[in-house]
Amino acid sequence: MTEGPDVVSALAEVLVRRCVGRAVPGDGELARALAHALGNDTDAVDLFAVGTVGAWAGFGGDGQLDDTVARVVDLCRGLLRTELPVEARTLVCAALGLLAARDATNQREMDFVNVATSARAVEQHELALWAAQRALDSREALSQSHRALALLTVAVITRDPAAVAEAYATADSLDAEDVAARAARALAPTLRDSGGLTAVGEAVRARDRRSAAESLLPVFEDLRRSADDELLSGLYEAFAAMGAATLDVERARRGLTGVVGHLRGRQRFGEVPPVARAGVDMVADLLALDSDPAAANVLTEFVEALADAGLSEVAAIPGEGVPVLVQARLAYLAQKSPTWTDLAAYA
Repeated sequence: MTEGPDVVSALAEVLVRRCVGRAVPGDGELARALAHALGNDTDAVDLFAVGTVGAWAGFGGDGQLDDTVARVVDLCRGLLRTELPVEARTLVCAALGLLAARDATNQREMDFVNVATSARAVEQHELALWAAQRALDSREALSQSHRALALLTVAVITRDPAAVAEAYATADSLDAEDVAARAARALAPTLRDSGGLTAVGEAVRARDRRSAAESLLPVFEDLRRSADDELLSGLYEAFAAMGAATLDVERARRGLTGVVGHLRGRQRFGEVPPVARAGVDMVADLLALDSDPAAANVLTEFVEALADAGLSEVAAIPGEGVPVLVQARLAYLAQKSPTWTDLAAYA
């Protein structure tokens, strides 16, 4: 059924609200109605079960689904080990989180960690932070590895120095091949090592777009090792295009098209995640550095595409650069139009 993804997305949002303490009157009835609607979709049998039990975990009374809960808990754990669309993964995370919060699972703290890491992977940061903090409320019940994963989730989302320090103190005690140790190493360039970003800052101050972009490439390579998606790959392509001797316009456009497509798909989940906003800001800032015609045109196209997608709040041309960028873009258009040769000469 064509409404399936929309129903899944809506139900996920209701259950996430319940998890993080933002539920509103009527959410219980809405959750049950949306779960019931999933029962009409023959392609969503598993999600129907997850949604129904998730709605019960969030809003239902005791004793209603006791015989089914254990099977759905196992189903949720299994689904989170598979590839799922963002809205489906969010629904499964929220349902498992509510079941753990209700003490309806047999490994409550580990399930919270599973929810935290899985939700962060699809940029559901509010849900991920809630789950990680719930896990850490009972940290004595966690293994060192699970504790490190929960702490890394908190560190990535909050950037709190104390959380970063505790996460790495815990991860450094693990075997090098432990999943949490590997995650810590992958995140180190953005959480622990400021060298790459310092080089970016120096290049920006020197108005050297190429060097700034080259310095960002290894940072995004490391990010993509832990959680690659269309957003990160698109940003990587854009920075690679800016790192060329001459801006690779077509490569930049391809990358930024992927970024806009990813953000458009994320709109149903509300606020743009911090990592996406930061990446878009970096792209806009670097493209605005030199104000050459090709870069100005790519930047303007990017901002216009964000506006067309209803995402105009995500990025804007830096205010002080607007007159120069407009002039540069007119020069670019003049080069493409023989009727504008006088304007090209003027610009």
